[in-house]
Amino acid sequence: MAEKKRKGRRAYLDSYKKKEDGSYAYEGDLYVYVGSILASNSPGNGGLKVGIPKGNGLKKELTRLWILCGALLCTLLAAGCSTAPGPDSSAYVLLPYAANLVACVSVCWGMGRLAKGGNPMKAHVYDASVAQIPGRALACAICSGAVVMGEGIYLFQNGAGGRILAVFGFLVLETAALILALWTRKLAVGMKWEKS
Repeated sequence: MAEKKRKGRRAYLDSYKKKEDGSYAYEGDLYVYVGSILASNSPGNGGLKVGIPKGNGLKKELTRLWILCGALLCTLLAAGCSTAPGPDSSAYVLLPYAANLVACVSVCWGMGRLAKGGNPMKAHVYDASVAQIPGRALACAICSGAVVMGEGIYLFQNGAGGRILAVFGFLVLETAALILALWTRKLAVGMKWEKS
């Protein structure tokens, strides 16, 4: 009797084959980290240089990404603790902020999968982490931009209400979150993996 191929979320289970002793062995594709694309000012290579770091370059990249993820999450949490008018009374500031927080947690979740996945990485872990982090970070950046625009609209319509320092702090934190999300995306996109 032929085995049916799974579709959807559980399709990766087809990559595991049962051994004679009853345990399962992974027989699917593996991805190996080969380096990162780093910005370079040398004109001969079109501004890009492929660097294959000596030693454990993946650990260094993961450390950078974890620092950015932590800073991004702390920035968003600090912005949520702000007493600025707008986030507490208007949906067009609060909803993008909530979506931003969810997107940030999603980036952190993907980072956890990436860090736990190892090198070489199984294909289904690669698809759930490395392939997803740039899109999630971009969603986080878009939401931060929407929060800043929403707060600007709120201020234009209603004013700061005497809380100008809180407004300034909130806008600085959300702008920092936007920059951190774009930076996280840039580093994640620059990580190069090869299928083996």
